[in-house]
Amino acid sequence: MSNIQKWAVPGYSCTLFGNRSPITSLGEVTVYIDFDRKQFQVNLSDGRTIGGPFKTFLSGTVYQTKGMFGFYIGTSFYLFGENASFADGYLAYPASGTADMVWVSTATAQSGPLLRSSSDNFYSPPSPTGEPVAAICYLAGTLILTPQGERIIETLEPGDEVIVRRKGIDCAETIRWVGSARQVVDKRERHDERAGYPVRLRTNALGKGMPHQDLYVTAEHCLFLEGCFVPARMLINDDTIAYDRSRNSFTYFHIELETHGIILANGVESETYLDTGNRLLFAQSAIEGPTLLHLPQRRSWEKDACAPLNVAPEFVRGLWEKFASVSTAEFARRHPISVDPALHLMRDDGTVLTPYRHDGQTYLFRLDAQPRIYHLCSRSVRPCEETGPFLDDRREFGVLVSALMLWTSTGMTALSVKHCAATQPGWHRACDATGAWTTGDAMLVLDDDAFDGLSQVILSVRLAGTKLYPAPLEEMPHLPATASGTI
Repeated sequence: MSNIQKWAVPGYSCTLFGNRSPITSLGEVTVYIDFDRKQFQVNLSDGRTIGGPFKTFLSGTVYQTKGMFGFYIGTSFYLFGENASFADGYLAYPASGTADMVWVSTATAQSGPLLRSSSDNFYSPPSPTGEPVAAICYLAGTLILTPQGERIIETLEPGDEVIVRRKGIDCAETIRWVGSARQVVDKRERHDERAGYPVRLRTNALGKGMPHQDLYVTAEHCLFLEGCFVPARMLINDDTIAYDRSRNSFTYFHIELETHGIILANGVESETYLDTGNRLLFAQSAIEGPTLLHLPQRRSWEKDACAPLNVAPEFVRGLWEKFASVSTAEFARRHPISVDPALHLMRDDGTVLTPYRHDGQTYLFRLDAQPRIYHLCSRSVRPCEETGPFLDDRREFGVLVSALMLWTSTGMTALSVKHCAATQPGWHRACDATGAWTTGDAMLVLDDDAFDGLSQVILSVRLAGTKLYPAPLEEMPHLPATASGTI
């Protein structure tokens, strides 16, 4: 998987004039950071996009700057994070003369804690970790139809022409931009599309001559089917359309026209690049030159796509059933399941705590006074795994927690499940009388008062529900190859 992450968070900017400059709120922004190439891209709420390289990172650790991260270019600072008190202040240089920055309160003019700087990495990692960014492209070797016939995509350059299908009519249009990058599969990731495996559409998977030879695209790449665009991952049937797990790395390509269009890739109607804010994925992240501060205004599926993106389950399920060689029930039976949630606690240092007692839906753990932050971990499953890939719901569901209690020699303290769900990462925000679902990795922060000066307490976790979980690899039986050689 590419080492690019994104955050949807409040953003702030500050341009230094003298030694004290006010912080301006940018509202909700989307931040992309490429940790390998040291590049960033910020999609602003007004539609503008700012991006380019940076050399200095900033990271806050406590109080008003806790969880904040950012960087600066020249005298312009960009900072991000969930911190309501941060914007009500100034940034100033500290007396030390370093590249660190000091937060200064507007109300009291007292100096706050440092935003630490580093020239080679974050002083402390951004928290929480950003969402991995998926590529949307064709793999090397894909044949694109041009006025002169089919050409391998890696040979196309800006200024070349390709055949574009608009309203059923083929015409030649000029390529505006070509992007490429290298993808390395993350084998630690359980989900194939997040790991970065490409999707292979076997010859004739969508009908005769569609494709006319195996077509390889990334999971998020969209195909044009029955008047709409559909992501390839939603058509996976583990036979004619399947993830190619034999590839550990690969190079992908995309081409951009003046406007979004439909081109023919190995005979399949498919999309050109639509810049929805992920151009940072490509080595050629700028339209002109090696870098570009103000990128072209990003586009959207709603306003700029040549056809609608359709992920409605009833529509995609019809396509899936049309192209699959098995029923949805048979497809589900091919994927072993486990009823065991494998509930456990984990410390930040990776230490795993298993329950010393398990009675029905109640699990008991022994906790030491330190540390006070734990992760409630379990297996998890996504609705798209429970129902089928044609359901575009990739939320993780772990266990339904109904009660949390700390037991000491002096009594019991109930922890609010509702409060945990509302304030801590790893919980689904929706909480009712039954309890709250975790994502499979939910944070538990225990107050000092809960320990009452004791060195050890008992944590009781009571569940109100579990799921049928995908079985881990070591529990999966060997499945024979199908006639086409896939599992």
